[in-house]
Amino acid sequence: MSLVVIIIIAFAIMSLLMVAQFILSKLKNWAWGAIIPIIIILSAVYSFFFTKINFQFRTFLHFAIPFFWSLEIWETGRNKLKKQKE
Repeated sequence: MSLVVIIIIAFAIMSLLMVAQFILSKLKNWAWGAIIPIIIILSAVYSFFFTKINFQFRTFLHFAIPFFWSLEIWETGRNKLKKQKE
């Protein structure tokens, strides 16, 4: 598979995860919004400790950017829920 196809698939998966994160973060229970950040952390732990991926800054960013992005979406969804309740 070519690099372009892999990048397109990765962006499609990240887009779907972020849409799901936005929907989950607007639910009444705050814990639903924690699902995707926890999945990202667990996949990073699995990748760094149980596969042969070397821990480098570049590979760390591949997990850190989606993690912080999902946290931002979580906060945005919680704020929208608070505004809807008012």
